[in-house]
Amino acid sequence: MNTSLTPATRPVSSVTYAHPTVTVIMPFNPKMILKNQLEQSLKVATGKVEEQILQHYPDEMGLLVIQKLLKVIGELNFSTNHNSIAIYISPVFEKVLYLDMEVTQQLLVGQSFTIRSAVQSKVQVKKYLLLSLGQHTSSIYVGTSENLVRIVSDAATPPPKKLDGLPMQKPAHQQDFLKHINNSLGFILATYNLPLFVAGAPHLIKAFKAVTLHAPAIIQSIEGNFENATIEKLCVAMQLPLDNWEAVLQKNILAKIKTAEGKNKIACGLKAVWQQAMSRRGKLLIAEQNYLYHEACQTCDELIHTAITPHNKFSYLHNAVDEIIEKVLENGGGVEFVEDGFLKDYQALVLIND
Repeated sequence: MNTSLTPATRPVSSVTYAHPTVTVIMPFNPKMILKNQLEQSLKVATGKVEEQILQHYPDEMGLLVIQKLLKVIGELNFSTNHNSIAIYISPVFEKVLYLDMEVTQQLLVGQSFTIRSAVQSKVQVKKYLLLSLGQHTSSIYVGTSENLVRIVSDAATPPPKKLDGLPMQKPAHQQDFLKHINNSLGFILATYNLPLFVAGAPHLIKAFKAVTLHAPAIIQSIEGNFENATIEKLCVAMQLPLDNWEAVLQKNILAKIKTAEGKNKIACGLKAVWQQAMSRRGKLLIAEQNYLYHEACQTCDELIHTAITPHNKFSYLHNAVDEIIEKVLENGGGVEFVEDGFLKDYQALVLIND
């Protein structure tokens, strides 16, 4: 059990507005962190927030928000399986989101908060899968920016003999081995939601892509002789992709979209995504970073516009996309933002429900 809290913590940021608001985004994983340590971390965060509120809002409104925050903190669910929390408090509004992602702690007083702030607090970890192909062996690794850990290792069996006693032809035997690797990879991909790289000789990579069902999941091929390669050699081979990690993430998102599209597990555009999200079917929402519900979208079903919670100046939801983001997060799904134009073929908004 992890008994320490080590995520980076940003200082309390405050701007004086007419009415006090508080945002607390922080790690909260009771399954991995001792309860007394979580309580101490919450106490420290609450103390910092309270100090800022009393400094900028020394009136009844400020005291009201402090009381509401303490009440929310006291009612947190310490039996949750989630990794973090996002708390938003205003004089007439309060919300707690339990998030399935690791975040960087943020404490905000008096600042405008959007649900996107919670998503953008996510800790970006360089973690990936690497399939190393050799002529007679293969290995699958889980990698980080610092190391590789082998989780699967396979070796080809000697080619069986035909009835005449002669060995089976090599191409047929190699294809059987590649199919076996494909089956192993399928189980790994179902368990680890990570970018996939394949390393090996060009002819092996080509042969594997010809038989695998997981070609859309391959982010990049790394050509070279990796038969019985050491961890050090593989780490060196992965250095360039790691140095361009943002591009890796974008390719990985596109690979997920293509894979889901092939399974008919995808919704595109505001109307279709809204319907799926409100039915609690979304697993991963992908949105262009500046995409909002604009007036130009009035051709979309009016239900989307009228179903949004009536506007409240103290709320953090101001458009349909924000409401979709909240719904996906509440249902245990993930949210990713991409550059504007990245989803031009998908109407700027995609929801994967597989």
